[in-house]
This record gives sequence, structure tokens and C-alpha cells, in this order.
Amino acid sequence: MDILATLIQNYGLIAICLIIFAETGLLVGVFLPGDTLLFLAGIYSAKGAFPLWELIVFVSIAAILGDSSGYYIGRKLGKEIFTKGDNFIFSRKRLKSAADFYEKHGPKTLIAARFIGFLRTFAPVIAGVVKMKYHTFLKYNIVGAVLWVIFISLLGYFLGSKFAPIINYLDLAVLVISLSSVVIAIIAGILRLVKNRRTTV
Repeated sequence: MDILATLIQNYGLIAICLIIFAETGLLVGVFLPGDTLLFLAGIYSAKGAFPLWELIVFVSIAAILGDSSGYYIGRKLGKEIFTKGDNFIFSRKRLKSAADFYEKHGPKTLIAARFIGFLRTFAPVIAGVVKMKYHTFLKYNIVGAVLWVIFISLLGYFLGSKFAPIINYLDLAVLVISLSSVVIAIIAGILRLVKNRRTTV
């Protein structure tokens, strides 16, 4: 937590954008705390470190570009990664499961994936591997990125402006934001499931 706070204080939006881009664009998202970083950025924005609109605009762009990079990695190298042999993350079985999942649920899963760290990293890669049409991918990529950035950063901004001592309870605040992200993803999945059942009745 202290490292993230130091990065924000010393390098501001540049550091935030680079990390958010790398989370999905360089396939290292499982090691980068995107939600936590964005939440902290919202708090520091409330404290006057940088304008909220700049945080939302520039980080949204970084998130969109990161997902697009992940998509092209999956499109160009995905098959090769999966066919080299199974490993902890990539496998032929998972590729088939992902392809079936996208076929069944559609690209809207890209929006829900934004709120779950592991899925946020690999969803765009899988979309590229299964050769989802890029214009379709880009549309949902933009919606998911903007919703994610606005929700997480605004929550941090609100708490930072209304409850100044929140900076002393960051561990608890981060736990709350993590649970909130999971709840949103679950609700989105349930709504999608209900809609699918209604269309099949």
C-alpha cells in the first residue's frame, strides 16, 4: 500500500496510467493491484493531487489501450501459447471453455470482467484468441473501461472528500472496494443468466 501511495505522490497520473495499461496490455495484471491503485488515486484526487476529470479521462484511455494490446497479443500469439502445452494459466481446455463461454454469453462478459482482477487481465487475450471482431471488442472494451474507472475512482474520491481519515484505514477501504467489485460482477452475471433463461422459455 505504501508503495502505491508513494508512486501516486511522486509520479501522479503518469504512474497510474502506465500501471493500468500494463495490467491488461502486458499480461501482468495478476501481479498489479489495479482496483487498489485506482481507488487510492480517487482519494488523492480528492486531496488535490490532480483533477478528477483528468484521472477519469486519462486512466480510461490507458485501460482501453491496455485491453486492445491484450486483444492483439491473443489474436497474434494466443494459439501458439495454448498449443505449446498446458500450464497453470493457459491450456487448450481453457481456450475451448473460453470460446464456448463467449459464444454463449457474448461480448458483454468483457464489461463484467473489468471488475475481477484475474478476468480483467485475460479476458481481452481470450477475445483475441477466439478472434472476436475487433469493432465489437472495442465497443465493449470502452464501456467496461469507462464504467470501471468511473466507479472505482469516484468511490475513492467520495470517501476521500467526505471522510478524510480514510487515508489511515486504507486496508479496510481496499477490502470494501474489492468486495464491491465482486458483487457488481456477480449481479451482472445473474442479470445475464436471468435474461438468457427468459429468452429460452
